[in-house]
Amino acid sequence: MLARGRAEQRVADLSRRLAMYFGESSEAASSFTLRVERTGEHLRPEAPISSVDLLDGDTLRLIPPRGTGKINHDVTVRRPRPE
Repeated sequence: MLARGRAEQRVADLSRRLAMYFGESSEAASSFTLRVERTGEHLRPEAPISSVDLLDGDTLRLIPPRGTGKINHDVTVRRPRPE
């Protein structure tokens, strides 16, 4: 999956799009959060993507709301290569 975004987009937009990719409904997907495995940082949903310390090869963990019984999903960050 390739998720492109703009630097000013919110982290919540990215987590929602990823959750929908993994089969969640739009409503359920809005409750998922993201964590950077390298740093352990839980990303603030309202933060712009440009404020997140992401490196090529980092793993993001998509975390469902507690008590839902849904599983986490891991996603590897790949930065686009200059053409």
